[in-house]
Amino acid sequence: MRIYNKNFIAPDGTLRPLQQSDLETQSDATQVKLNSLRYILNYIEFISIRIKYGDLHESLLKSSLRGIVLNAYKFSEVYIRHSQKINIRAYENLMWLRNRWVN
Repeated sequence: MRIYNKNFIAPDGTLRPLQQSDLETQSDATQVKLNSLRYILNYIEFISIRIKYGDLHESLLKSSLRGIVLNAYKFSEVYIRHSQKINIRAYENLMWLRNRWVN
């Protein structure tokens, strides 16, 4: 989480979205950054699946995680779209939840 917060959230709280150039860089620092992003996105994907199938209480989680889910999507949209070019089903449940909670 420290790496994630350091790379995607500025000290003043503004979001720093992932850039296309980040996906084209092969540096160790970029790989660490992407690993932290994948960790969070995979966690949200898991939560999304559990909500979709009724294993977790949606309204409870929405009240506590809505901002996290929507912000994670905002700064990782470039990575999600890139992943979906490789596997069309990548993060499909996260996208489902994001679309459900966006309003």
